Amino acid sequence: MAREGWNLLLSLFGFEWVMPNSIKNLFFCWGGVCVRKDVKKIWKVAPLCLVSCLWRERNSRTFDGKEQSIPTFKNSVLSLLHFWIKESFPCHVDSILDFVGSLRQ
Repeated sequence: MAREGWNLLLSLFGFEWVMPNSIKNLFFCWGGVCVRKDVKKIWKVAPLCLVSCLWRERNSRTFDGKEQSIPTFKNSVLSLLHFWIKESFPCHVDSILDFVGSLRQ
């Protein structure tokens, strides 16, 4: 599930990369990547969003015995990221489809 989430975020921004061996190294590498200026804030927030969703999924599996499908999990990551960006930067795109499209342009 975690690998699918990281691959989702990387593909949103048009990247392919080999995952580092630890989360510490991943965050270190994440900060050193050059992205377009207009998506830099989103790039910085994206890992926190994914970690939040992974934590929620872990708790749901552990305490409720419920497991999301991978497509549902990916949708929840995108929805939460869109919500965070929309609330933090209101001038950004409104629909989730436009939001995802804006990351790849």
